[in-house]
Amino acid sequence: MSMNVTLAALAAALTVLLWAIRVDRRPIHPARPRLLPHIPIMMIAAVAAIVLIGHLVTLVTGRPFEGRFSP
Repeated sequence: MSMNVTLAALAAALTVLLWAIRVDRRPIHPARPRLLPHIPIMMIAAVAAIVLIGHLVTLVTGRPFEGRFSP
């Protein structure tokens, strides 16, 4: 992925994460149940943001991440 695609995906993941946090903090109304599970959406968006930040670091530095056991 290029830098622009990575930044766009990171912005989308952070937007979804902030939306899920905002919706989760609203008070619960018994007459209007929540139709989406916001905690799993929050977790998936957070993991996606972390992975995209790692990918962004590799794009900026030009050096891929290496595992602990790579030669």
